[in-house]
Amino acid sequence: MIPRLNLQLKSLSLTKILAPYQKEAQKAAQDKISSENYLARLVEMEAMSKLDRAITAKIHKARSLPENHGRVRLLISAAAQ
Repeated sequence: MIPRLNLQLKSLSLTKILAPYQKEAQKAAQDKISSENYLARLVEMEAMSKLDRAITAKIHKARSLPENHGRVRLLISAAAQ
């Protein structure tokens, strides 16, 4: 563990890289994965997490708008089918 790296990842709000980076580094070393591919994997995990949170926030915001209540329910029920 590198304390400086942990602090930097936290300050940049890269929380999805912070948790698995050591485990992913060990796996990359065992599988002889290049440092570029290791970094790409970590960045992909972070990007997918941020995208998921953004979509969730937009859905939550859309649900809370009074004029969209009916449309959001309709879209959610249509998507579930």
